[in-house]
Amino acid sequence: MTDLPMDPGLEQASAPKDAPGSAPASQKKSDRSLVGCLSQIAIALLVLLLVLAGLVAFLVGTTAGGRIVLSVAEGFLPDEVTADIQGFDGRLIDRFELQGVTFRVPTFEAEADRITVHWKGRGILRKKVHARSLVVEGLDMRVIEPGPDSLPDELEPRPQGEPKPPLSDLPVALSFDSLLVLGGFFEAPEAVRVTGIQGRISGRRRAVPGRVDDYRISASAHVDLPDFTSAEARLYGAGSMTGVQVDSVFLELLEGQAVAEGAVTWWPGITWDLIVEADEVELASQLPDPEEWPGQLSLRGSATGGVQDGELELQAAIDTVYGVVRDERLRGRLDVRLAGEEIELPAARLSWGPARVTASGTAGDVLNLEFDAIVPDLG
Repeated sequence: MTDLPMDPGLEQASAPKDAPGSAPASQKKSDRSLVGCLSQIAIALLVLLLVLAGLVAFLVGTTAGGRIVLSVAEGFLPDEVTADIQGFDGRLIDRFELQGVTFRVPTFEAEADRITVHWKGRGILRKKVHARSLVVEGLDMRVIEPGPDSLPDELEPRPQGEPKPPLSDLPVALSFDSLLVLGGFFEAPEAVRVTGIQGRISGRRRAVPGRVDDYRISASAHVDLPDFTSAEARLYGAGSMTGVQVDSVFLELLEGQAVAEGAVTWWPGITWDLIVEADEVELASQLPDPEEWPGQLSLRGSATGGVQDGELELQAAIDTVYGVVRDERLRGRLDVRLAGEEIELPAARLSWGPARVTASGTAGDVLNLEFDAIVPDLG
């Protein structure tokens, strides 16, 4: 059977034609491939975001996640700062509890049995952190001698200017409603020992949150001054990152009371600059035979000083002291400087009944005093 040749016109008519204005078939196939790739990428990104969200939720929303975050965070502390947390319970996102917390810098160490935090964690995305409440229980603070490894290299140039306070470079703004200290303790060896600290820190005004650089403080404690006396103390003032402006400190000591006001700082060192008044104190209670020296004294003066290398340094100016001792009127003034175990008496003038005494000198391992006395009758 013989094949007949096909008409060229019919062959052209049978070939498929693209619709006017439509893309070629190969381009459509390429577009479908691109859409498929983009869909796969979008799905992969969505899965990744879900995984990250789940990881964040695990880290900040569970106890196990919070422990991981805290253990990692300790590695980002400066070399001169060490911290340790024995236990964690709760959720970092809102409310949690830390147990066995230790914080240490070269000259200061603090330990807390328990720290309970209730805060708004969502604000951290806006670089704002607000604590509704923070309660510290069993706080133990000590001034310590710096170790040899923490001493600066003498050949290393010292940085210019004053060092910045510990919380001055935080990446977020901190605020709080109230911070409570329950059962605190502070000690500077051979200088002062403070026990039974109960304190509250809040905003300067009601309904106004406090900040680390602007807050009100009220506290009470028992203060021991080695080889001298002890006192019950109450403090009220306004604070910042470097210290407290003291509105008033009330001390019950030596069977009388004392009031002070002024400034106390703890950065870059522990210092104070206070005006002091004392009424009806019985200094005889510090003498070997207090019953032989009945009487009461009052005074007005000022005191400046601080703790340097773990030792107390004090300069006190008693502008006036007056009272009655053994039925004789006493008046006078004196200046005293204390550095460690050394006492310097630049000038002292006392009159007691008919007796007159002026003195100056030092007392420590060696007593070196010069005085003039007119003592007709000691009674």
